[in-house]
Amino acid sequence: MAWSNLESLDKVIELSPADCERGMAKESCAVHPTVSAPPTTAERKLPSVFHRCIASAQRLRFVRNAAMLTIGTAAAQGFSILAAPVLTRVCPAATIGQLALFTSFMSVAVVGVSLKYELGIVSALSVSEAAQLTYASAIVSIPVSIVSGIVLYSAIHYAWLGFGGLPAYAALLMVVALLLTGIFTALRYWALRNERFGLISRATVEQHAIRAVSQVGFAVVTSGAGGLMIGELLGRAVGVTPLFHYAWPNIRKLVDGATIRDFLRTLQRHRKLVVYSLPSTFIDTLVANLPIPIIVRLYGLEDGGYFALVQKVLAVPLGLISASVADTFHSSLARCAREDPAQMRTLFIRTSIWLFAVGLIPTLILAMFGRPIISLMFGSNWAMAGTLAALLAPWFITQFVVSPLSRLVFVLHGQKLKLIYDVVILIAMLFVTAVSMWRKLTLFDTVWAFSLSNAFAYIVYYLLLMQIVSKNTPRKKSGI
Repeated sequence: MAWSNLESLDKVIELSPADCERGMAKESCAVHPTVSAPPTTAERKLPSVFHRCIASAQRLRFVRNAAMLTIGTAAAQGFSILAAPVLTRVCPAATIGQLALFTSFMSVAVVGVSLKYELGIVSALSVSEAAQLTYASAIVSIPVSIVSGIVLYSAIHYAWLGFGGLPAYAALLMVVALLLTGIFTALRYWALRNERFGLISRATVEQHAIRAVSQVGFAVVTSGAGGLMIGELLGRAVGVTPLFHYAWPNIRKLVDGATIRDFLRTLQRHRKLVVYSLPSTFIDTLVANLPIPIIVRLYGLEDGGYFALVQKVLAVPLGLISASVADTFHSSLARCAREDPAQMRTLFIRTSIWLFAVGLIPTLILAMFGRPIISLMFGSNWAMAGTLAALLAPWFITQFVVSPLSRLVFVLHGQKLKLIYDVVILIAMLFVTAVSMWRKLTLFDTVWAFSLSNAFAYIVYYLLLMQIVSKNTPRKKSGI
């Protein structure tokens, strides 16, 4: 209500709680009314100053948390960067292609390993509900991991897409890797809810370090893909350990008195994660990982290895900055939604600009100098991967910006709209594949088509995210 309508406030009577506690009757309280007075100039400034201080504190906290995750991820990615030139000089491209098939299947399967219930941990309304979601996510990982292993074995046995190039024992390794990843992810989101960013960084560093060292060791002893897959498994096992020691005692206490009915009620309240987020994220991840088995199927394991190396190179800035910002953005947006919804759109735009500015530099370098850089780093035999990297520049920059921002659909419940979008982009990806097979396109033509179609899709997705956050951000009032 504006203070220009002050006359209407003369009839407003405020009862003093202290007077009523002393036993005064309501009539007595009403005899001496307290009339609200218009605020002074200083009082008018207090709310705006207060909100500015809150916004500044949130910005500082966001930057600090993002920096902590980024430093940890940078150290973790450093091990992968150091290991990659060794692996490319020890292992043939076909072996790297086999590892890429294994990791691409795992990337898709891990999306549903906990049925996406882990995404509700950060924004759960109570700590007990968050604990129940964390516990349930880990338990659900067991049967889903087993089913995924059976699916991979079938793909190997019947040579679906390019998976016939994997050894049969890869299915067993997949079951263990998915189970460890499901537990790690659930505990990671629990730590995100409690803003234990330092712990997350430490676990990530340990995971990547063990993975890189063990893969290089196995590659030197034997050039087969089995050692590389076992190294992947060992890294994920080590990453779970610090998070488990931190989270499990608290989670066990919080769920100790919960019944099966309590768990079912909690899962029912978060059913949209399964109904919309699971298929949506599954399709989104499938689109991102489908090119590798398609390229292996169309052009062979060696060309699949070249493309896999490019994805590994591009994953460095994506994992170093984009993934860290995604975690911090998710946590900050959830807090804004609970405490200060008016700041959500500002947070979204500011993060968008920052990501684009940071991602533009590696994109330009990639487009102009991809081939010589790849040849220098990984050996002249991998020069073709540098050409592929330049072709993928549009896809990279759009993914770098939009992927972290997509976390808002889990906070603002925009899963249904995203699901429709994901179905459309999957159809577009299959269409590109069909055209490549029909017209017998070259490897470069197919990769360029994948790059442009995905870049366009991410632009459309960004516009949808902007619509979701704008719709859920309340407008600031002009007066008090």
